[in-house]
Amino acid sequence: MPIIKNVIAPICLLLSTSVVAQNGTNMDQMMQGMAQMAICLQNLDQDRLAAIGEEAQRLEKDLQQLCANGERDKAQDKAVAFAMKVTDSKDIQQLRQCGEMALKVMPDIPDYSAYADPDSGENRNHHVCDNL
Repeated sequence: MPIIKNVIAPICLLLSTSVVAQNGTNMDQMMQGMAQMAICLQNLDQDRLAAIGEEAQRLEKDLQQLCANGERDKAQDKAVAFAMKVTDSKDIQQLRQCGEMALKVMPDIPDYSAYADPDSGENRNHHVCDNL
């Protein structure tokens, strides 16, 4: 199950570093949350999710061709139709629920990555101290 390897393993690694600072109760709660998330991910239909991904790749090629041919409105209509179909998909809704479980399990970790290159674009003149 690739989604399990690709999603759960990195989350476990991230959590393991933050769990060290947590007390036992918080750790137990996080482990329970991880178990629930793993069950959620195991219940996903991998074949249907793969089919949605393949359809999205085919659509992207179609959209590129339509855009290259100047058929922007047709491309827009196809993209919106696909987005609505995917949004209504039970598989995608279940995947979202699993993602919401993952967010609940994750501790609040500030995103300091914006400060990695303070001279680039929107980060110019921003400093971590200005946002504390």
